[in-house]
Amino acid sequence: MDGTDAKTVNNLSSAYLNVSDGKIYYCHNFINDSSHGQMYVMNTDGSGARLLGDSSNAYLNIAGGYLFYWNKSGGGLCQMDLDGRNPRPVN
Repeated sequence: MDGTDAKTVNNLSSAYLNVSDGKIYYCHNFINDSSHGQMYVMNTDGSGARLLGDSSNAYLNIAGGYLFYWNKSGGGLCQMDLDGRNPRPVN
């Protein structure tokens, strides 16, 4: 990869990007926006973007088939299935 085929796949300010199995997982990172910290997933070509979690989140990481993240709204360390189902705190 030399970057010659680089293209924009998202116009949101994004952070905590993780790529797994043809998907990009990320948090919206625009501080002055009510959607700050919302988690999204999209295909690597930029299509199919959808919301995974609407609270303020950070520090996304994929491991063991789960998405781990810090819920900044008081939930602490949490995990969910990669499709956004079963969000829960990590004990």
